[in-house]
Amino acid sequence: MTKPPEDVRLLGRVVRIRSADLDVDGECTDGTVYYNSEDENPDNVRDTVVHELIHHYETMLGLRFKEQQVRQLAVCVLQMIRDNPKLIAWLQATN
Repeated sequence: MTKPPEDVRLLGRVVRIRSADLDVDGECTDGTVYYNSEDENPDNVRDTVVHELIHHYETMLGLRFKEQQVRQLAVCVLQMIRDNPKLIAWLQATN
């Protein structure tokens, strides 16, 4: 499995992404997203990382999502990225 990047930027802040021995799929703390190091399914890991990054945005923006809302957003965001490479390329363009 290809590992996720070691860090990402969210609203100008660096958030680390790390694997850890967890009893759950993932968790986030101030400045770090953790995914379960025992999970060998790349799709689960990707979903977990997106899910936990949404929790980071939630905290940074002072929002209060229900866990079901975070799950649904994670699935939708990940699928949008996967289904629309041209959109992602356009969004990343600097001109």
